[in-house]
Amino acid sequence: MELKDLVTLPEQLQVVFVSGYLGYSLAYAGYRDNERKEDLLYGVLSFGIFGFIFYDYFRKYFSSFLIPGLGALLVSILVAIFWRKYGKKLFCKALHRAAISNEDGIRTVWSRITQDTTIAPTQIVVHLKDGSKCECDDIDRFHDASIPSLYTDSEGSIALYVTKKTLPNGEVIEYSQIRSGWGDRITYIPKDQISSVAIRYLKR
Repeated sequence: MELKDLVTLPEQLQVVFVSGYLGYSLAYAGYRDNERKEDLLYGVLSFGIFGFIFYDYFRKYFSSFLIPGLGALLVSILVAIFWRKYGKKLFCKALHRAAISNEDGIRTVWSRITQDTTIAPTQIVVHLKDGSKCECDDIDRFHDASIPSLYTDSEGSIALYVTKKTLPNGEVIEYSQIRSGWGDRITYIPKDQISSVAIRYLKR
């Protein structure tokens, strides 16, 4: 659906689609790899219904569309935040305890690791296909850097602050000038150069 099509829809449907999309995008940020159209549609409708309920109830009290419309967006966003932080985990835990399913709805292991906000990475070692490895021995040292700590994308590429590199012949290179007056030196490693990654985590 294009924007020009959206604005021609009745107000109620505009509320459902806009609030639903905002809610769904927030609730599943980082988990939308290889997303199917059906997932997007049902996700938008699932969160949009909460915005619509708010809008439908309060619309009669206002002469303008603006206030109930904005309220509907806020409701969908709050529901999405609750679902992302608590609801989904509780729902999956209930299914597991009832011996119904072990599915958590996360498509990739990489997303499961990198999107978990209850854990914090402390160290990382990236093993490269050429036999070398890049390490960051204290990720938290860079929490206030221009690009904080380390960065990953959905494909598995990594950007990190390399404090030590081991070459294929075993030679170790220590880097001490990662942060200087010239800025912070971050290293980008594309997915196709990586063979494996080892990350230490602490519970927040």
